[in-house]
Amino acid sequence: MGFGVAMETDVRWIPPGEAKEAWAAFLPAIRRGLARAGGDLTAESLMEAAQSGALSLWSIELGGVAAGIAVIEVIDRPARAAVSVILVAGRGMAGWIGPALGALERYRVLNGAHKAEAVCRPGMARLLRRMGWRPKGVIMESGGA
Repeated sequence: MGFGVAMETDVRWIPPGEAKEAWAAFLPAIRRGLARAGGDLTAESLMEAAQSGALSLWSIELGGVAAGIAVIEVIDRPARAAVSVILVAGRGMAGWIGPALGALERYRVLNGAHKAEAVCRPGMARLLRRMGWRPKGVIMESGGA
């Protein structure tokens, strides 16, 4: 019989000056995810935006080991602000997604945003739904590949 050991999850904002080092650790997973998403974004453009401070980069550690990375954007809309999840990549996501979404919720409130949103693939949508998120619409596209 095995015994589960809960590991501490640490989610932290990465200052723009430290973004490049954190990014490098997850670059293969980031590129795979972006390729599956359809190619509208590049790893390089996201890295530049994180280094400039236009996007926020977050690291997720599980038991003191780097497990994931997330790219977040605060969008000021005419009516109300929103926090948008641009990218999430890493390993063992089931072990840290709950605490990461909790940190995202605190960040949303801190920034005065009325909601958090994510444009994502079906697998992530299923995971977010299990975490209490709900579908708001459907993204349709023409062209691309």
